[in-house]
Amino acid sequence: MIRKLAALVTVLALVSACDDSAKKKAEEDQKAAVAKAKSDQDAAEAAAKAKAEALKAFEITKAAAKKSLQSDIDALDRKATAYKDKAAKLTGAAKTKADAARANVEKSRNDAAAQLKEVETSTDATMASVETKTKASIDVLKKSIDDLETIITGKPATAVTK
Repeated sequence: MIRKLAALVTVLALVSACDDSAKKKAEEDQKAAVAKAKSDQDAAEAAAKAKAEALKAFEITKAAAKKSLQSDIDALDRKATAYKDKAAKLTGAAKTKADAARANVEKSRNDAAAQLKEVETSTDATMASVETKTKASIDVLKKSIDDLETIITGKPATAVTK
């Protein structure tokens, strides 16, 4: 009987030890899961912060590019306005040539303005190509204004100042 009682006590001790071991394992697993969740959350927050900072930096870059391009267009507009006024006073064949050149200036101006609007909606991936296209449109506008100037003055075009 003592043997049976000793065996029973041993079995109960083993079962109790197994329960403690299982509890410890479950607690360790739970702690590990909580630590992983915290780590995942921290990583997600860091990624969101980095994305927000990159977006802010891009918006600043885009605004600076737009401002510079707009400044170029504004300077060309001032020059074009001066020559449009002079072209309106011409007569005969010179007026015909000047009117055609003025129409070309208007078309080029509208194209440059449309390209500038694309800068506003550009993304980080498209910004470089949109900016290049806008600069090309501005160059076409400059050339058309230079052509108008040459028709009106009979001399080569002068440089534009901002």
